[in-house]
Amino acid sequence: CEEKKYYSTLEKAKKIAGEIISRKEKLSVEKMATLYESNGVTPEILEKAAREKGVEIEVPTNFYDAITSKHVMEKKTEKKPELMASLTKALYYEDGDLTKAEATIVAVKDNIVALDQTIFYPEGGGQVGDTGLIDKANVVDTQKSHGIVLHYLDSKEKNVFKVGQKVKLALDAQRRKQITLHHSATHLVIQAAHRILGKQVWQAGSKKTADEAHVDITHFTKPSREELNKIEVEVNNVIAQALPLQVMEFDRGAAERKHGFRLYQGGGAIGKRIRVVDVGEHSYDVQACGGTHVKNTKELEVVKITGAESIQDGVIRLHYKAGPKALEQIQRDEEILEKTTELLAVSKDQLPSAVEKMIVEWKAARKELEKVREELVEANAVELAKTAKKDLVEAKVDYSPALCEKLALQIASQKGLTAIISNKEGFIVVATNAESGKNAVELLKERGVGGGSEKFARGKIK
Repeated sequence: CEEKKYYSTLEKAKKIAGEIISRKEKLSVEKMATLYESNGVTPEILEKAAREKGVEIEVPTNFYDAITSKHVMEKKTEKKPELMASLTKALYYEDGDLTKAEATIVAVKDNIVALDQTIFYPEGGGQVGDTGLIDKANVVDTQKSHGIVLHYLDSKEKNVFKVGQKVKLALDAQRRKQITLHHSATHLVIQAAHRILGKQVWQAGSKKTADEAHVDITHFTKPSREELNKIEVEVNNVIAQALPLQVMEFDRGAAERKHGFRLYQGGGAIGKRIRVVDVGEHSYDVQACGGTHVKNTKELEVVKITGAESIQDGVIRLHYKAGPKALEQIQRDEEILEKTTELLAVSKDQLPSAVEKMIVEWKAARKELEKVREELVEANAVELAKTAKKDLVEAKVDYSPALCEKLALQIASQKGLTAIISNKEGFIVVATNAESGKNAVELLKERGVGGGSEKFARGKIK
């Protein structure tokens, strides 16, 4: 099973770690990266193996940052900026509540605009870029390249601004708020999954949009509905506790010493100083993060986990919604439930058994229908055989491909007969009898395309 496979991998990683410690090898970031990517040996496993052997090792403190940098460059080697400009002042960090501001155009190229300062958050860390208005021009996306925030206008609005022009910025505040709710909810979902499912849970990716969010976690099997419910309850309990979220900047080394390597599970941060999001006075969850966040968990109101799926071996994707979007989902689910109970004339508690009964009855009816159809095919085969001309029966029927095949085979089972059967969708099947001396493939190719053997062929009419 998947769980057994996971723990087997873990034991293998511990063994490799033990061998390294026994050889007293000096660990470089490059060596750690090879161990991590090839064998799954994390700094945590390495430190645990060292403790079991009664020795201490020094793990590179910038390991996860180096791994993050490496993969960021592998996945999306940063191209030269689409336009050159001075670095953009990030007003969205100075005051996350700003929805309107003024700025100066510092560069323009087609429908791309750079400003001296901006309230528009650029896509990063799984959070989609902001939209809104620059004067009356629609901002449809925001990206960042080499410290320059690029505002993408509607493709129809090319070169509508000039360098040096003063402009007014207006954020789509409602959209940003919902995205922010989803980003803060992501931190809680990851931490809740870690506590409910186990220490092996690590973030492997995420996406936060205005409509919904998802996070990919390392776990050996898809969580049960019961486990998902426990994660959901844990998250909503934290929301009810109204924990404050603190956003602070730290020297990277100080942050790593204080919070450990799990600080980088959200993707890490590149630079000597990192931005840290700390949930609660007792650090319920702490992550290096550059996204936008609520000030208190109570702002999330409610989080609803809408599903889970396995996207690759050992990686599970959790889907969820927060705040107004979560409420919409709950109401939509309730509406579907009510409509279903009305259609079946049962109560909500009776719904599972009613649906189960309906499926059993449907399967029985389908089986009976299939039996009737086969009897009809047999009867039809007898009648069509009487119409044979030179031992050949050719007919067009209103049957499915499967029944067409049965009909053809039934006719061809009679001594010396060959059957060519087609339907209104253009399906054609040819069945021959060993004594007929005819070739099914040749007869098929005279009328259409397809393949088969001398005795049986199927395809489409030309």
